[in-house]
Amino acid sequence: MKLYDSGSFFDEMLDGDQPKPHYRSFHRKLSAFSQEQLEEKYQQAQSSFLSTDYYPACTMEDD
Repeated sequence: MKLYDSGSFFDEMLDGDQPKPHYRSFHRKLSAFSQEQLEEKYQQAQSSFLSTDYYPACTMEDD
């Protein structure tokens, strides 16, 4: 099932609605999670990222 239209951008993982060969294993593992589990993992990642002092090296400043 296609969840979005990737017509306007490059989709690294999917070719149409099928995973590309080098992503099949990852796609299979990712598909094993329920929507609730994915949402929980997303919230954990957001919380972890926001609680660190990590800042990307690039900035939007002009040179």
